[in-house]
Amino acid sequence: MAGRPRAYLFYGSDTRASLREVARWRAVFEQKHGSYASFCIEADELDAARFADELTRCLQGNTLFDEPRLIVIRRLTVQEKGKSVPFTKALITALQPSILADENLTVAVWEEADLKTESLLLGFFESQEKAGVAKIHRFSVPTVAGLGRAVHTLLEKEGLDIEPEALRWLGDQYGWIERKSRLELRLKPGDTWEGDYRGWWLYQIIDGAILRNTSGILSLSDVQAGHRALGEPVGAFDIASALSSGNWAKTRALSSRFIAESTESGDYFALLAALRWQLRRKSSLSHVATAYAERLLGEVEVAAKNGIPEPSWLLSLLISRLEASSELEPLLPYRTLWLSQLPRG
Repeated sequence: MAGRPRAYLFYGSDTRASLREVARWRAVFEQKHGSYASFCIEADELDAARFADELTRCLQGNTLFDEPRLIVIRRLTVQEKGKSVPFTKALITALQPSILADENLTVAVWEEADLKTESLLLGFFESQEKAGVAKIHRFSVPTVAGLGRAVHTLLEKEGLDIEPEALRWLGDQYGWIERKSRLELRLKPGDTWEGDYRGWWLYQIIDGAILRNTSGILSLSDVQAGHRALGEPVGAFDIASALSSGNWAKTRALSSRFIAESTESGDYFALLAALRWQLRRKSSLSHVATAYAERLLGEVEVAAKNGIPEPSWLLSLLISRLEASSELEPLLPYRTLWLSQLPRG
């Protein structure tokens, strides 16, 4: 089959890199063809039947003309357990050869995790890649040997560099994390493990170092200061400030630490109050996004006060939904659905 691939899979342990790439794709597409031709399906907010219906609607498009369209499907497999893979099967059924032959169609599936080799989704994309109609992009956290190249690539995008001494220190710390994890989990060389947080660790230190840098070249003291900041307690207004400025990478990282450090429900109510206060001030979020966030916050507070589900689950999903600020408007009618998808107890 001639032409470019029609379906793309983005996944891997480096979720920040994969998400940024999908976002870049979508921005380029919308700049060229308009936002009306771009669709996004949040699979983890839907049940299997509604997902299948939404996918069919997006594949058909919203115009009578045969125009380019992009469909982004996020977190397809989150609700799938064991052999029960209704979302994956619905996607495979929908992406028949006749659909993948449509030159005006692009489907991008983003998974917020690594996929196991026996994954039905991965197997489908591998078979379609061999047929030339699909392409797989895997984003893995860098190895110790590849750390230097990864850091330089990251900093080049910011117009920055790093001193050799700082990079060596960063490499020593990064290697220690890997050795410690392998020892604790009794992993063999080449094995990967779930919950690999090295990518998160690296990005947070680099971000912290950039915030403290004034010369354009990250020094050892900059990097060590970024490392020390990882151990500082996370306050409610730290998260609220990051959210208000639209710094989603920092918002997600701070939220993860907040969840790990906070055990009292009062901590979460303090955070909700801080988020609401910050959203009512001048924010980089659009009017639609701010209104959506206000509604979500109200529902989160009611659910948390009634003890279902756990506040940490609510916070995680709240932040991930707010991160997709450009996609909030079509989700407004379904704003209560995401709460029903959370586990109880």
